[in-house]
Amino acid sequence: MGYFNKAIEKVKEYIPKSNAQDSMKIVIAYGLLIFVIALAFMASWIYSGIKTGNFDIDIMLRFFSAATAPGPVAAVTFISVFLVDKNEDGRPDAAEQRIEEKTFRLR
Repeated sequence: MGYFNKAIEKVKEYIPKSNAQDSMKIVIAYGLLIFVIALAFMASWIYSGIKTGNFDIDIMLRFFSAATAPGPVAAVTFISVFLVDKNEDGRPDAAEQRIEEKTFRLR
């Protein structure tokens, strides 16, 4: 249990301590969800391989083929772009820039 608490504390270090807005929290949650799904798949693959004595390489290859498809790559790109908050106001800079562009066009 001590290791789990240490891991949780380590994850908390990477979460912005500033006044993160809802948009930033959604991006962080989405990124964590993708990470947890990938980690769970790999852990279950290892567990299954140890239990049966047969590591099914075909399943792992299909997982990596699916993970490197255009959709997941776009999702990871979305997360990496929207995690940037240089002015530390709690909103992703890409979202702020998009709002400024729309506001500029309306004037």
